[in-house]
Amino acid sequence: MLPPRCTTGRANVLYLVASLDGSPAARCALELAVGLPRERFCPMVLCVGREGAGAGSAREGGLAVEALGLAGVLDPRGPWRAARVLRYRRARLVHGLGQGVEVLAAAAARLGGIPCVVAGGGPGSGPPRGRMARRALAFLADRVLDGGTWDAARAAATYLEVLRSKSPARVDAPEGPA
Repeated sequence: MLPPRCTTGRANVLYLVASLDGSPAARCALELAVGLPRERFCPMVLCVGREGAGAGSAREGGLAVEALGLAGVLDPRGPWRAARVLRYRRARLVHGLGQGVEVLAAAAARLGGIPCVVAGGGPGSGPPRGRMARRALAFLADRVLDGGTWDAARAAATYLEVLRSKSPARVDAPEGPA
């Protein structure tokens, strides 16, 4: 059974990670979600496999956490199952973090008809594993964040910009450490 939706006038932002197991991607997602201004955003965390050890502390911090229960990012059911959750949660934006999770997040967002931001080499992510992954991200994602330090304020500004405009996919590189 899915937890209740956030039905306020705030933008529902869903972070997609492999699991909340203490990995760099999970830590980055939690830092961004907790730091977002709650008057504008309603952050949620969606895990590809299991929730992981950090799910309890995320819930204590006021975040909704849910697990898809997939075998991994290459599970063929992944994009459709994630897209169903995105529609149910009325997500307005998806942020995928982690190796391989970026492509799954972008595909699910495209199926759900909502914008997607991925970390393609920034915090919580290594560089995409190859030319095919880079091409898929360039085609599917609305914004590929690259390099530097992304804090909650910078993420919130990027999310608002993506939500306001339907710009083609591009790479954003921050000017320096925030």
